[in-house]
Amino acid sequence: MSRTNRLHQFPALRPLLAFAVGIAGGDALFFHASHLPLIPLLIASSLLAVFLCVFVYIFGKNRSVTVGVAIFSCFLLGGAALSVLRLERTRVSWKSDAEIYRAWVVDAPSERPKTIRCRSQIGDRTVLLYLPKDSLSATVRRGDELSFRAVITPPTDIDSTDAFDYARYLHRQGISGTGFVPRGRWLIESYRTQSNWQQTAFDARERILALYRRLPFNDDERALLSALTVGYKTDLSPDVRESFSVSGVSHVLAVSGMHVGLIYGLILLLFGGVSSGSRFSLILQTLVSLLLLWIFAFITGLSPSVVRAALMFSLLALSRLVSGRTIAFNTLCVAALGMLAFRPLWLFDVGFQLSFTAVSAILFLQPRLGRLWLPKRPIIRYVWSICTVSVAAQIGVTPLILFYFGRFSTHFLVTNVLVVPLVALTVYAAVVLLATSPIAFLCTGVAWLVKGLLASLLWIVRGIERLPYASIDEVPFTMTGVCLCYSALILLCWFLERHSYDTRRSS
Repeated sequence: MSRTNRLHQFPALRPLLAFAVGIAGGDALFFHASHLPLIPLLIASSLLAVFLCVFVYIFGKNRSVTVGVAIFSCFLLGGAALSVLRLERTRVSWKSDAEIYRAWVVDAPSERPKTIRCRSQIGDRTVLLYLPKDSLSATVRRGDELSFRAVITPPTDIDSTDAFDYARYLHRQGISGTGFVPRGRWLIESYRTQSNWQQTAFDARERILALYRRLPFNDDERALLSALTVGYKTDLSPDVRESFSVSGVSHVLAVSGMHVGLIYGLILLLFGGVSSGSRFSLILQTLVSLLLLWIFAFITGLSPSVVRAALMFSLLALSRLVSGRTIAFNTLCVAALGMLAFRPLWLFDVGFQLSFTAVSAILFLQPRLGRLWLPKRPIIRYVWSICTVSVAAQIGVTPLILFYFGRFSTHFLVTNVLVVPLVALTVYAAVVLLATSPIAFLCTGVAWLVKGLLASLLWIVRGIERLPYASIDEVPFTMTGVCLCYSALILLCWFLERHSYDTRRSS
């Protein structure tokens, strides 16, 4: 198979790149050319592109190139149009004086040093309301309808001297305005229940969190278990967050590809013990896998990272059913393309970028790193596998981590070798914990096992944090450096692939 044909194994890569470039272009147009009629311009550009492609296809000679250009243009302009439409929805002309509004709290309120922040909806617009911290604001919950008098303003930068564009970040999050509601200027009118899938998902997560509160965990253990299993990180203390960040394993706190992969691996392990290898068994395994994966995504609140991972592993399961083999990177591209079509501004989500680059690096680099040494003992082979996966993922995400956080964890390899197996055991034990929750004494017994695993996890992470030179902080890194690093990685993978192909052909 030629190298050109090998590129054709990933047909979703090119439309994904075109779509991503289009989204970035639409974002730039919205923030830097907002005075222009963007939607009419994009429509006119799309019509012009279609006309040129049809003209060249009819009168040109190389039709295959024309079709490729047409597809690329469609995804490019489609990405730009979708991103502009999403951002235009956040543009609202709020009145400059205080007005009376009614808002519905759509997410669990989060505590700030002096205020309670409530993500709320006024009509079909999403706003951030800041209530003064007191005994009344402490009672606000998701689903409350608030009546208040305040000034709502479009998103603005908190600190104009900071390089981080906070207003742009809020627009990308779908926020149309922010407002501080003074004490005595608001009240809770009623409680609204919404019977949609997202509200039901949040209610399911709340029931799991309520179970954790009844079991014998201390605050840090309960917060860590909530983050590892249902993606609820609000209760994590700053000390725990810092310990995991310095140790280089903060990724385990964000329920994403690794956690969904653990669930999928458990499903395969269970079916491996009962599977007969028949077609019916494979179909049953696929159906159960899809059901359990999306139940897990559901109880985590359908966060972007979990939806991406669940979609990817669902496609992997379906590809095994249809073709008997997996096409992992192309599946990842299809998952990313589907998610960006649904929410184009997820392209700028740090978690989305980190998870996509980490999985891509694992798919391309880990097999080559694994072939550097082939240990015979199963335990050593398992440890070596964890090391190569960790190194590959760290190589993939390091440019982004340096750019966004300015921190490099020097002991990440040791930490991952110790922490990842513990996280896997904790997640599996938590599944047993939930399964035994109807039986009180069994649930309590499993809870003590989970408590021991969580205590060990915290002990290891805090111990590594205290090691000398555990992290290098405040590393200056620009977007140019990120692009250069990933260009170098792509060239390295291309060189290794070419060298491997040439070696096989000569032999």
